[in-house]
Amino acid sequence: MKYTNRVTSILLAALLLTASTSCQKPDGGNPDTTNAATSATTSADTQAGETDTETDTETDTESETDPAASFEVTVNGDTAHVVTPTGLSYDLAGYDSIDSATGSVTFSGELTVTMTDEALNTKFNRFTMDYTSDQPLQIALSVGSTEKDSYFLEAGDDTFSAVVPDFLEGRHRRRLTAMTVAACTEETTTFTLTDISIEQTDVPSLAANATVFLENQRLKLGISLGWGGAISHLEDKSCSIDGLTNLVNTFDEGRLIQQSYYGTFPFEGGYEADGHYDNRDWKYNPVQGGDQYKNKSRLIDFVISENEIYVKAQPQDWALDGQITPSYMENRYILHEDYVEVKNRFTDYSGWEHPYGDQELPAFYTVSYLGDYVCYEGIRPWTGDELSYYHDLGFWGSSNAGEPIARTHYRKSNSETWCAWYNAQDDFGMGIYVPNIDTYLGGRLLYDGTKEASGGPCNYISASRAVKLVSFESLEYDYLLATGSVAQIREIFTAHKDFSTNPDLNDDRFGKTKRFPDEVGDMIRLDFSNQDTCTVLMGEHDVVEQAMKLVIDGNGSDPQLMIDYTLAPTTYTAEDYSSIEITYMCPTSNSRETNYMELFLMTGDIKTATGGKSIGGTIYADGQYHTLTLNLSELSFWTGDIHGIRLDYFGAADDGDTIFIKSITLQ
Repeated sequence: MKYTNRVTSILLAALLLTASTSCQKPDGGNPDTTNAATSATTSADTQAGETDTETDTETDTESETDPAASFEVTVNGDTAHVVTPTGLSYDLAGYDSIDSATGSVTFSGELTVTMTDEALNTKFNRFTMDYTSDQPLQIALSVGSTEKDSYFLEAGDDTFSAVVPDFLEGRHRRRLTAMTVAACTEETTTFTLTDISIEQTDVPSLAANATVFLENQRLKLGISLGWGGAISHLEDKSCSIDGLTNLVNTFDEGRLIQQSYYGTFPFEGGYEADGHYDNRDWKYNPVQGGDQYKNKSRLIDFVISENEIYVKAQPQDWALDGQITPSYMENRYILHEDYVEVKNRFTDYSGWEHPYGDQELPAFYTVSYLGDYVCYEGIRPWTGDELSYYHDLGFWGSSNAGEPIARTHYRKSNSETWCAWYNAQDDFGMGIYVPNIDTYLGGRLLYDGTKEASGGPCNYISASRAVKLVSFESLEYDYLLATGSVAQIREIFTAHKDFSTNPDLNDDRFGKTKRFPDEVGDMIRLDFSNQDTCTVLMGEHDVVEQAMKLVIDGNGSDPQLMIDYTLAPTTYTAEDYSSIEITYMCPTSNSRETNYMELFLMTGDIKTATGGKSIGGTIYADGQYHTLTLNLSELSFWTGDIHGIRLDYFGAADDGDTIFIKSITLQ
């Protein structure tokens, strides 16, 4: 076992052994310093953190390990003493069997590892361990008489590194005395501990929210270690707009540019949290920055090299107060000459069964000043085809506000899946390109055009695809960020359009596509026995019923379905149609025998759902198909071009309430 207070040698050894992933740590990383181009706010000056003047004198004088060396195992009753080929020594208890040649143990409960190596009996603030396991693990390090630090380990032949929980405050642990090991799956486990290295490394001087920076001639990128490694700063130094520096909104832990995922709702024997947000019950929601109560996520590890930053964090559960999640988020940020490449990795250790859900891939917040939206919505990607521009958008979270929102739903052949928030007057903004997604959804909050990054007003976009989180399997995806004029942003993304395919988002991995067909046909007679018709309305096609299936999944306060008639190849006129017919079936298992279906009609000058511009009728939950016919001809506002109909299919509902819709026809 090697011990050294020289961080570089430890990190290089760890990086060489790290499992190969798209979010693996960059080579030659050094967490106590930044590159020469890094902002002065993360200079070589360090926090003292402690007044302890004790000096560790032990140095790394061991020669390289003999390849032929083997484990030395001595069994005494229920305890085994192990010396590894690297020189680490420890006692094992709680195992079922042990292989004396390899040091490999099997255990079915909790394994106790008691350190007997004096080299571990010294202060440290970061450790690295080499191990092999056939199950994902949770370990608890004993660092004193009562103190324990808990971590998760992936299955495999791997190296795991972590800083102590209060690393950013400059603290350290006095010694590492023991470790308990348990399988996350509660399965019988085969485990080998090969080495543990500890170190006392310096904490960098940090800006607000523990921000570290990468910087080149064009861009300045800030990563907040205090906010779980989320992006809290992106500045284009070529921008001449007075007062516009940081383009990222940093109002609270939920803003930033960051990973965020949605999993299961509470269920008995599993996720039993009682979280609420936005006046609703809230599902399992690991958020990189922290939770709604301003509790920050836990930093697990980070490495800074010349043009990269690697961060691993344990996120908070958004709707709960200080409830850390059983998951890890990893990010690898690579600063290129005129753009930023981001590699994300998420691993859930909960063991819970999660449903498919639209995920934020990632969540992307900008300053209010960039209040105009641009994207490509055609079917000739990367050809310079005409872009779509949107202005004066409303709040993305309020469907009843009477304001349009940003809703880009990609067609099957469109791979030009980028968008940007920009200022139309100055033609300057920030764009994001995420390959292999289905939608962008967002809007503006409290728009006032401010350039202040920490202000309440902001713009938001979620790059989205229906993705199912799978416990103990890592979900990875990549994206690019670019700044400049709309033309410059598009040029950068076009030049690097093939940088990643994001295969984990494919249907045979974690994803489930909801892409539009390239050509939307007749929307007067919507037949939902056709799967493509369901996709146009972002509904689920039920193969058994040959109908569109809509299920209340926790947001039962205002369930709705939007029919966007502007997608059709022709314009429809309200005066040509006197009624609408909806053929539906509600199962008897629904919470109400009858319900009220309301249709908000958007025609002529009415382009958004508006109170008083609706019609509705009673529907029945008897397991039989019915046709609800509504007369439109006597409505004074049913006139002019038909823009859309919003179907609020339940006036009130409980989780699990379901409706199958066979067809919607204008007559």
